[in-house]
Amino acid sequence: MDVAAGQDQPEPIADGERLGRHEWSETSAKKAYRQLKLGKKANIRANKFEPRTGHNDVSVDRMDLAADEDELAKLAEENTTREGKLFRGWYTLTAHDVAEAGCRARPTPLSENPYHADIVFPVALNADNRQNEIRKRAIELAYRALYVPWGDWQDEVTIDKSELPSTVA
Repeated sequence: MDVAAGQDQPEPIADGERLGRHEWSETSAKKAYRQLKLGKKANIRANKFEPRTGHNDVSVDRMDLAADEDELAKLAEENTTREGKLFRGWYTLTAHDVAEAGCRARPTPLSENPYHADIVFPVALNADNRQNEIRKRAIELAYRALYVPWGDWQDEVTIDKSELPSTVA
């Protein structure tokens, strides 16, 4: 763990603290935002919360520690290796949601991102049923998550008026 300068121990993550997982995919972001515009909860794919091969954690931002979302978005854009991709928001959930999904939230501040944390999956890397256990928890995390869009790309998202409830159309 790379602790931010001047910080001995990271502040513990409170149960109600919001954690945000970055979204970079234009397709996923537009689909999620379209659902929000229709007044629905965005359906989030489980793979957004699955750890990379050989890892037991996924990175998140501690949304409530930053002064505002502008600061977090700026850090996301500065620290990315995604060439030519726009930062499009977060999938957010609380530390309580993480625990309910059978995982835990761990503060892991970095020098380049003092708000960094990880969602840790309690599944051994060599477990026989590892993929099933990871998938089950990732589905729970995705189900509990809410999409929070970021950026000016939102104006390009249109909705089919026939999908609107009859009281709105």
